[in-house]
Amino acid sequence: MAMMELAQLYALNDAQRFPAFDGTPSEADRPSTLFYADFKVAEAFGEKAVRETFQNCGDLNRRDWKEVAELAVVLNHLLWEAYTRTTSGSAKSTTGTGAP
Repeated sequence: MAMMELAQLYALNDAQRFPAFDGTPSEADRPSTLFYADFKVAEAFGEKAVRETFQNCGDLNRRDWKEVAELAVVLNHLLWEAYTRTTSGSAKSTTGTGAP
């Protein structure tokens, strides 16, 4: 797409500048690995299985940065799930965002 001049950009209305979100995830939002599924299965088998799953992720320095970022997101999400489970759903967010 060619760069628009500033005057042309301001002439557009908001609907043209910011397309409506239709609720479907973009390609970038879809996971490219099975980290989440792997860790959920390992979680059912206990701490040792979770450790082994993490070790099986391989050398993080040699992985693609997108995979490392996805692993960080998955681990963060699973830790949040574990936290809310152990606090019986009465956890209050310290940031005020109310993460899922």
